[in-house]
Amino acid sequence: MFVLRFPILALVLAATAAAAAGFLLVAGEGRAIQSPRLSLDMVPVGNGYDAATNTMTVAPIDNCLGSDPPGNDAQHNHVAELIVQEVEDLIGWQARMNYDGGKMRPASVNFTPFADSARGQNVSFTNLPIDADGVHRDIVSAGAIPPAAPGPQTTLIGATYSGATTAPISPDTPPKAPPDDTSYSAPTGGILADINLQVLAGQANQGLLTMDLDDASPNPPGSKVVVFNGAGASDINLAESALFDGFHAEGTVCVPPVTIAPTSPASGGGGGGGGQGSTAEPGTSAGASPGASPSGQRTLAPGETPSGTPKTSTPTATAGSGSGGNKGDGGGTPAWVWVLIALALVGLPAAGYAAWRYRSRLPWFSGRG
Repeated sequence: MFVLRFPILALVLAATAAAAAGFLLVAGEGRAIQSPRLSLDMVPVGNGYDAATNTMTVAPIDNCLGSDPPGNDAQHNHVAELIVQEVEDLIGWQARMNYDGGKMRPASVNFTPFADSARGQNVSFTNLPIDADGVHRDIVSAGAIPPAAPGPQTTLIGATYSGATTAPISPDTPPKAPPDDTSYSAPTGGILADINLQVLAGQANQGLLTMDLDDASPNPPGSKVVVFNGAGASDINLAESALFDGFHAEGTVCVPPVTIAPTSPASGGGGGGGGQGSTAEPGTSAGASPGASPSGQRTLAPGETPSGTPKTSTPTATAGSGSGGNKGDGGGTPAWVWVLIALALVGLPAAGYAAWRYRSRLPWFSGRG
């Protein structure tokens, strides 16, 4: 009798196919889970760029700048750096900033703050890799900053590299293992831009000044990064938990509401969680300057509109974009893949045992034709 011949053979083939499919799917998704975060480093000492090795370095981030009393009561400027960490295959980015335009405001932005003297080009993390022609890609930037005015103001800035998008030309921090490209290094973070912050006159000993990196509420669009997903570009919209504000205490001790947790060069992701020693949710502004909501988002008065309009709401490419918070193509392995693998691991031994158990009925086991 050969009644079981085809069912058992089908089971063996199905289990083998499931195991192979599961292996290929997981192998094709051998990427770390994207967990990008943006931070304002208000004391960028230790950050820098080495043109000889094309290496970018980010020291531990200090999101609060204090100054000795009595402080500077005249109008003056401070440079802060916008930092990205825990991101793979960056194509571009945008950052929403809310602030009180009569206290501390962004006066200008330098999207390529470092000089690669070997190639005669200016660079940031966005165009840090060197392409096949031996040069950095050009950067396309956008943004508009409204004139200073007391009260809530907002601006959106962003940049992207130009030309075709590929994994090697899209920078990672920390590096993949193995890396797509060895023309650059950024193990602890990438510097996206220098932001020249203008402190208006009369701010000495007036409390904590806040520069709020924000999501899309209350002023859309919000902060995001755009990443290469293997075929095109995907948006990763950043939640408040992935946005770390900047603070300044003029003429007094600086005690920021949030402490930013360091990122590990070997972590390969997962840095978007809470900071050690935090007194509020990461990215929020508990104790921020007047006019900020409890979540750290600056809320406009009823019927009021933000002064100033960005040149573009999407300065980066968005083809094939995704939606939601810290999710994007190239993320973690879907649950159904693990189910498929589990079925294969259980089904394949079971099929083998069944074939052996009923081998006397199967001519290819018993040798009968």
